[in-house]
Amino acid sequence: MSSVEQTREEFMTACKADGTAEEVCSARWKAAHEVSPTPSQPAQSPGDAALLKQVEMLKARVAIRDKQLKQAIEIANRANDKRKAEQEAEKQSLILSIQSDSKFSKDELEAKTLEDLQTMRLTLDRSIEKSFASVAAEIDAANRKREPYLTAGYYDPASKTWKGGVS
Repeated sequence: MSSVEQTREEFMTACKADGTAEEVCSARWKAAHEVSPTPSQPAQSPGDAALLKQVEMLKARVAIRDKQLKQAIEIANRANDKRKAEQEAEKQSLILSIQSDSKFSKDELEAKTLEDLQTMRLTLDRSIEKSFASVAAEIDAANRKREPYLTAGYYDPASKTWKGGVS
């Protein structure tokens, strides 16, 4: 059976399906084929098939690249979030450290950038270096705080006299 005969049978079956008589369907077929003796089908040359195949391959490549790009963006976002968390933790650590060694309040330090806080910590570390002279000065200052200044002394009840102080 040729393609024309198969097409005619398909046409006749479709035409009769809605209740049209066979003679009317045959007349329609003849009228259609007198104007156009062969049914027109899109001509596909071997080049068209190759182009369609190439288009499908390119679509598949684009889909793969889109998936890879989404994965790369997701990985970059996770890395950025991790870096931000590490920087925030370092900033909080520096704030606590600087607060203990200086007179800055937490609010003042919160407004500073991480780089500023690192610079402040480095400056404090360099200014508080322990050398023999600085340790001796700290000990002397601590001793002066413990020594009483111009007191009347204290009363010793055993000897019933005043001891120490200015006499």
